[in-house]
Amino acid sequence: MKYAVTSDEMKRYDRNTSEVFGVSTEILMERASLCVADEIEKYILAKDADRKFSALVFAGVGNNGGDGICTARLLKQRGIRVKLVVVGDMTKCSELCLKQLKIAANYGINSDTFSNIRDNKSPAEWDIIVDAVFGIGISRNITGSYAEVIDYINDCKKERKSDLFVISVDIPSGVSADDGRICSVCVNADETVTFNCVKLGHILYPGCEHVGKLVVCDAGITEESFCGNTPEYFFYDEKPTALLPERKKNSNKGTNGKILIIAGSKEISGACVLSAGACLKAGAGMVRVF
Repeated sequence: MKYAVTSDEMKRYDRNTSEVFGVSTEILMERASLCVADEIEKYILAKDADRKFSALVFAGVGNNGGDGICTARLLKQRGIRVKLVVVGDMTKCSELCLKQLKIAANYGINSDTFSNIRDNKSPAEWDIIVDAVFGIGISRNITGSYAEVIDYINDCKKERKSDLFVISVDIPSGVSADDGRICSVCVNADETVTFNCVKLGHILYPGCEHVGKLVVCDAGITEESFCGNTPEYFFYDEKPTALLPERKKNSNKGTNGKILIIAGSKEISGACVLSAGACLKAGAGMVRVF
């Protein structure tokens, strides 16, 4: 069993980790960004190409953008060519995001404009696009420059196909973490790196269709941070056989339960057949159909 959390639950656990246990938000952000950088490095190593890779990082002005900016710095330190674009109103930049911008600038990474990237750079220049525009807090429909950036990412992917790796930080921008709703537009990711808990939007339709490969990494938020408020939702991702009781090797049809199915009619027997087959595959010893 694993938990699937809402955006409010995850924010509360994040806050508890810092305020109750004393793990600073800067440390959590660094750990989260290291997870994203590690996944990108795995992708590059799998390509086994003897050249430098280029990454375009789109970062919003919230804490998810801070993750993206931190990731940009880590990628540069690993020898990857990086171009950073901050999307949004800089006057609304979160404290953590501003701090990451200053650190990035100290390492020679300055933010470019989206218009310059869109108008003067070919999609062929990018091997990797990092989507850190919106995090799990998005709930309104996306318009304006934000929608243009998301459309640009998706258009690049359509043009480059498997030659471009699109990776989203926490959740594809535009997918609601609470119900999987698409907020008018969303990024179509090849991979999404989320932290410690799956969000409902990762596994509910239609959002799950845009997540790509979902990787859950440890950024330091543990179940202790629930502080007694266990998530409301959970799911099983084990193989079905793992959920069934173990059968004794010397068992027979009489020791594994008997099922009577009353369904269908002489002319309409599909439900009977499907139900009976499902019962047998689930481990019933004997099935009778009436």
